[in-house]
Amino acid sequence: MPGLAFHKGLINTARLALNKASRQACQLPSPSFGILFPRRFLGNFLVIRFSVVMYFSLLAIAVGVCFPFTATAAPTASQVYTPFGLRPADSVHQIPDGASIHHVGSDIHILDAKGTLVQKTTPSGNFTRKPHAANTPALQDGWVAYAYWMNTGKYPINYFDTLWTVPPAPPKSDGQTIFLFNSIEPSSGDAILQPVLQWGVSAAGGGPYWSIANWWGINGVFHFTPLVKVQPGRVLQGIMILTGTAGSTYNYVSYFNGIGAKLIVNGVPEQLKWATETLEVYSLQSKSDLPTGQTLFSNIHLRTTAGYPPVTWSTVSSSADGASTFVNRQGANGAAIRIVY
Repeated sequence: MPGLAFHKGLINTARLALNKASRQACQLPSPSFGILFPRRFLGNFLVIRFSVVMYFSLLAIAVGVCFPFTATAAPTASQVYTPFGLRPADSVHQIPDGASIHHVGSDIHILDAKGTLVQKTTPSGNFTRKPHAANTPALQDGWVAYAYWMNTGKYPINYFDTLWTVPPAPPKSDGQTIFLFNSIEPSSGDAILQPVLQWGVSAAGGGPYWSIANWWGINGVFHFTPLVKVQPGRVLQGIMILTGTAGSTYNYVSYFNGIGAKLIVNGVPEQLKWATETLEVYSLQSKSDLPTGQTLFSNIHLRTTAGYPPVTWSTVSSSADGASTFVNRQGANGAAIRIVY
C-alpha cells in the first residue's frame, strides 16, 4: 500500500539546499549574489553582483533537483506516507481512543466510546492495493518482501495472529519509512486491515524510532489508531479477529496484545481473505536504511470458522532492497516466516 539512489557530493548538497524550490515545481527565483571586494584607494567596498552567473548556477543545480535519477515520489504538504503508499492527506484520519468504525451504506461513520457520531466520510473508490515492488537493480518502494496465502474456501478467516520482535534501529536514518505487519484483505484488494510496526514518519506521526498503530483502509479512505512508541527488543503480537457477521457484512477488530488502542471495524462489505506477513518500505537511500539481521514472524495462527485450514505460504522478495522472504515453517498453526535484511 514507493528505494532511492541519490547523487553524491555537490548535487546532493544542492538538493538539500533547494528542497523548497523543488517542492514549488522548480520555479526558480532570480537571485543575485554579492561579493565584497576592498577598494584600497576609496576606503570603502564595491559590491559586484553576479546575478546572471548565479542564476544559471542555480539552474544547473536545480536540474538535479527537478530531474533526479529516480522515479520515486516524495511526500508533500498534501500527501503523506501510509501503509498503503503515498496518499492524499485529507483521506487519512486518526480515530480517538475507544472509537469504532462503522460502514453504513456507502459512508463510513466514526463513533466515539459513547456511540456518538464524531466523523462521517465517503470512500472515493480509487484505492487498490499497490503491486509489489519490481525486482529491478534500483531500490524500490512498496511491498519489498512478504509471504501470503489466499483463503479460497467457504469458511471465512476468523483469527489471525503473529509474533515478532521490534528490530534494532537501522544503521542509517535517511528519512526512510519502514512498515512491518501481518494483514488481511479482500480478494479485490480494495481494503486492508493491519496491526503495523513503523519506523520513521507516516500520516500517523513518528520519527527516527519504532512505533505501532492499527490501520484500516478501504476505497481511498484510511483510518488509524494513535501511534505508540515501542523499544527495540520488545515482542509484539499483532492480532485480527472476525467478531461477527450481519447478513453479507463482517465485523473485525485489529490490535496489538497489551499495547495501544484496538481498531474496531463493523459492517465491512467484503470478507477479508488474503493473509500476509509483510515488509513495506519508502524512501530508502541505501540498503543500510533497513535494520540489520532479520525479522521472524513466528507463532502464526490462522483459523477459519471451521478450524485450521491447510495453508501453504508463498513468498515475494525484492533483491534490490536487500530483503528476502523465507518460509521457516508452513501451515496455519505455528507457522513462521523470516525476512532477512
